This record gives sequence, C-alpha cells and structure tokens, in this order.
Amino acid sequence: MQKLESIQFLRGASTFAIMLFHICALSKDYSDGVLFAPFLIVFHFCVDVFFVVSGFVMTATTYNKFDEPGASSKFAIQRLSRIYPPYWALSIILLAYYLWNPSAVNAKSGGVDVLSSFLLTPATVLPLIPVAWTLVHEVIFYTIFYFAVCFLPHRYLDRALVIWAVLVAINITISGVFPGRELST
Repeated sequence: MQKLESIQFLRGASTFAIMLFHICALSKDYSDGVLFAPFLIVFHFCVDVFFVVSGFVMTATTYNKFDEPGASSKFAIQRLSRIYPPYWALSIILLAYYLWNPSAVNAKSGGVDVLSSFLLTPATVLPLIPVAWTLVHEVIFYTIFYFAVCFLPHRYLDRALVIWAVLVAINITISGVFPGRELST
C-alpha cells in the first residue's frame, strides 16, 4: 500500500481540482466567469483524472483478493454499502422537495427520472442530485468489475482491464465527450 501513496496524492489533488472546478462554474454562473472561466477546462479534466486514478487504486488494492472464496460478494457489498445509504438519505430529502416544487429540481436538464436516480442507472436526465452522474458511472464500473471478478480467472483480469480501457478510450474518441459529461456542465 505504501507504493500507492504518490498515486493517492494524485487522487487527492484531482479531488481538490474538482472542487475548484465547481467554484469556477459558480463564478461563471454568478459573475460571468470574470475571475475563473479560463481555469474551467483544466479543472474539468481533473474529473477524468480522478476516475482513472480511483479505478486504478481500487483495482490495485483488490487485485490479490480475487481468487479468495466470496471475493466478488464481499466486493459488491462493500462498494454498494458505501455508496447507496448516504446517497439515498440525501435523495429522499431532495425527492420530498422535488414533489413539493418540481420546477426547482433539474429544470434546466429536462426534469428527473426518479427511479433511475435512486438506482443510479443511466438516464437521459440528471439524477435528483445533479453531481450524482459521477456515481452512475461509478456503479457501472463496479458492476462490470464485479462480473469480471465473478467470471474471469485471476490471470486474465489484467488483460480484460486493458481491453476495457481501450474500449472506453475508443468511445470517448468517437463520441468526443466523456459519458455523462454533457449533462454536468
């Protein structure tokens, strides 16, 4: 684990840059971006860096556990219990507000798909909590990773991850946008 300290630093730095991105976005919305607009592109890139680094850290820290009995179930329970309970608690509060005042939640992005929002599944509109689009992609990653753990022998996992990364890169190249990104800005 000590070998991952520098990459953990990169993840922390990208997290800080993502926070700065949101501050810059607010500057753009509320003061015409006079102060921070030039930095938006740089900080926006840090979302991608965060996803890649987090995926690497998660894979590296669980890689040697794949052949253990029950590894896939343990992985799924740990990951999903970390995401869903706090997310659902906040989503329930926001759902109550949405039911009281529907035009106040995600009106700019076309409304809300409540079911996909609570399940964190892909949708054509943002979740109740707009920044939760990142959690949708995290759940997709965990789902694919879960099935890789279940069905791939340990010795093939590294090759499967490389193929997956290439497919994601091809998708980004062809589409010109990180999936979900068009909804986040």
